[in-house]
Amino acid sequence: MSVTLGVSKIGDWKKAAKILMEAPERIEAATKRALDQEALFLVGEIKKKLRAGPFKPLAKTTLLLRKLKGRKGTKPLIATSDMRNSVTKVNTDAGVFIGIPRTAMSKPKDGSQPVKYVDLADIHEHGRTFAIRVTAKMRRFWFAVLFKGQPPQGGGGGGSKGIIIIHIPARPFVRPVFEAEKDNIAGRLEDRLVKLLGLA
Repeated sequence: MSVTLGVSKIGDWKKAAKILMEAPERIEAATKRALDQEALFLVGEIKKKLRAGPFKPLAKTTLLLRKLKGRKGTKPLIATSDMRNSVTKVNTDAGVFIGIPRTAMSKPKDGSQPVKYVDLADIHEHGRTFAIRVTAKMRRFWFAVLFKGQPPQGGGGGGSKGIIIIHIPARPFVRPVFEAEKDNIAGRLEDRLVKLLGLA
């Protein structure tokens, strides 16, 4: 017994060929758009984390210094909105960058040196302990503000070696977002791509 299969060419083959020819470009464009949408979502989640925390509160001395400078914000990381606003996405040849660009700088109104927000973010993301040498001007300031003009018991004011140890606790706001979303990114990208290609 033999079976013969027949194939009939039915349909608009020129249109089909056109669709197939355009498919790679459509897929590439849809993929870029899906990546952009996902990147914007993650940027939004990082900004939410910056607003909501929870983070370890600012030290009392930090709050006092902020008050003396006329600054009202008391929440860690968002005492001003500048660093939060610097979180963005940047399209690159390798894909999409999500975070704080190295070009984002603070704009101090008191004449002090601008600071890169990416450096501040790194300190808060991982925490930092460092020492600063106490100058006579700094010592007078601390005595006037914290000790009402009187040296603290034990004297010195800046420690026996004239230094102060500053400890900034870790207040991560990028890693927690990616840790929470890492298992969801691929699925969201697939859903976005299906919708953009009109396959949903």
